[in-house]
Amino acid sequence: MVDFYNTKIIAIANQKGGVGKTTSSVNIAAYLAISETPTLLIDMDPQGNATTGVGISVGTYKNSVYDLIIGKKNVKKTILNTELKYLDIIPSSGKLVGAEVELVNQYAREKFLKEGLGNILGKYKYIIIDNKVYNFKEFEEKHPGGAKVLIHYRGRDATKKFHKVKQHTDKVKQTLPNFQIGILRV
Repeated sequence: MVDFYNTKIIAIANQKGGVGKTTSSVNIAAYLAISETPTLLIDMDPQGNATTGVGISVGTYKNSVYDLIIGKKNVKKTILNTELKYLDIIPSSGKLVGAEVELVNQYAREKFLKEGLGNILGKYKYIIIDNKVYNFKEFEEKHPGGAKVLIHYRGRDATKKFHKVKQHTDKVKQTLPNFQIGILRV
């Protein structure tokens, strides 16, 4: 018997690099996996640190999230198992750097990830998306509808920053009612 889950998508995001988005993504995914929760980690950062963070060497795999986004491969062909029984990953690729340019003339390109994941929703209880640095306008255009967004901040002024970002996301919620945000202060 195969379990079917109401998949929750959590995207880890910040407008700044070097704040621990990847570390948080990998640790949250690993925690869920060791608690026997079926989890998929998606590495959307061309640097591929979430991929190597779960023990997969860059270049040792044939397909990546790039192939999924450009429509070259079905999502099932991009998923790799990790050493943790309940954790799979869609690895990154340096080719992601050029994906935006390649897709610039494609209609509804911001929906490619959402549509690509459609075949596996229900297989995993959680999908954790590790992102590159985004401005939030760009972020909201690219991520699956209904994604929960965990905004990662460091330092004492995290609450002030959160309130500024929340003002922007409140506007977004008017057009994307399932858009939810949270804060992780480290």
